[in-house]
Amino acid sequence: MKVKNDAGEEVNKTRYKPVIYQEYTNKNSVYISFHVKLLHLETSEVLISEVIERELIDEVHWARYSGNKNKLFPEKEDKPQTSKSYVNALRNLMNGRTELASTDELLNQSYDRIGDSVADKIDAYLK
Repeated sequence: MKVKNDAGEEVNKTRYKPVIYQEYTNKNSVYISFHVKLLHLETSEVLISEVIERELIDEVHWARYSGNKNKLFPEKEDKPQTSKSYVNALRNLMNGRTELASTDELLNQSYDRIGDSVADKIDAYLK
C-alpha cells in the first residue's frame, strides 16, 4: 500500500492483519521398572540386585493454517515480528511433526535401553 510520508513522498507501507490458526500438542509416554538379580548358581549368592527404571516420552507440537502459511508473521505484544528467528519458529511450527511414536514403539525402545543397561552392569561386574 502506498502512503505519503512526512516529506510528502509516496512510500510503500506493509499492513498486517491478525488471522487465526490452530495449534496442537500431543504426548505419549511409557514408564518401565525392571528388577535385575544376578545369582551365583552354586551358592545362590546375590551378586547384583538392582532396579532399572526408564521413562520415554514422545511429544509433538504443530500448527495449521488454512491460508498461505508462508505469508504469516508471528505477533508479540500486538506487533508483527518480522525477524528471521521469529518467522522461522512459526514456519517450523506450521511444518511440525504430527505423528506420535506409538506406545509399542516407545516400549520397544525402553526394552532395548534396559537390555543395554543390564548388559553394562553384568560386564562391569565381570571385569
